[in-house]
Amino acid sequence: MPPSTEAFTFDIPISFSIPLSQKGKAFYFSHSAVSGEEFGINEETHASCTVEASEPKCIDTGCSWILGANAKPEAKTPGRLCVFEQFGELGGEIEAEHIRLGNFLAAGGLGELGYGPAGTYLELETDGAAGLVTAVGAWAVTAS
Repeated sequence: MPPSTEAFTFDIPISFSIPLSQKGKAFYFSHSAVSGEEFGINEETHASCTVEASEPKCIDTGCSWILGANAKPEAKTPGRLCVFEQFGELGGEIEAEHIRLGNFLAAGGLGELGYGPAGTYLELETDGAAGLVTAVGAWAVTAS
């Protein structure tokens, strides 16, 4: 995206080449969550966390992506879409103070969180102070 000094919001489409039979849940993991292998979600704060016995409120999402040469993103739990940020232009993470990666909008779902049979949109919002925006990542989905 070119540099801008104005606030804007845009949707990044994620489409499935083979439509799924039904919609499902979606999860987004920032660069720091991917690097720290934090693929759980705290049921109270909704922050990424490491699924361990010492963190009883950390729910396993069924998502994983261990960065490396032969690693591939995975959605091990049926009915899950997992989106992973590998790199964001703003000093490591796109979730910097000027940018917010927002809700997954289920295609045809009018604001439902998750994904539809053909895909979803990842909403990116900026207040204009961020300048150039660049992000790289991967996603995986498993049909239910």
